[in-house]
Amino acid sequence: MIQALALEVIFKDLIDKMPKVLIIHLNTYYFDHKTGVTKKINYAIDFNEDLTLSSSYLSNEANSINSHLSFELISVICHKGQKANEGHYISFCKDDKQSWWSLNDAKILQIDKKNIFKFRPYLLFYQYRNLN
Repeated sequence: MIQALALEVIFKDLIDKMPKVLIIHLNTYYFDHKTGVTKKINYAIDFNEDLTLSSSYLSNEANSINSHLSFELISVICHKGQKANEGHYISFCKDDKQSWWSLNDAKILQIDKKNIFKFRPYLLFYQYRNLN
């Protein structure tokens, strides 16, 4: 008789060198094996303008160089639409004066920062803050 063995597998990538811009890709779609259709994940995602990572994300070498892992949100890309194969992408970007802009095809508008948090992000762009 063969017995099944349950294992918990943890896959972890470590940062060797601190990126100037950290890009976080959030899974927005999944393949439904029952229907054979790619579907959109529509639940809300909380994200902040400031991001601080634990040193556990750094390799030993990077840990010895960096005393902090602080990042500032500079851009967000969102997908508007209810289906995976339909919709539209919108980008929100922060300029050097800390103003936020909505880039929607040819329409570029300055917006209030709080509006970017109303959308479910697809990509988050965080710029490294060198506090040393």
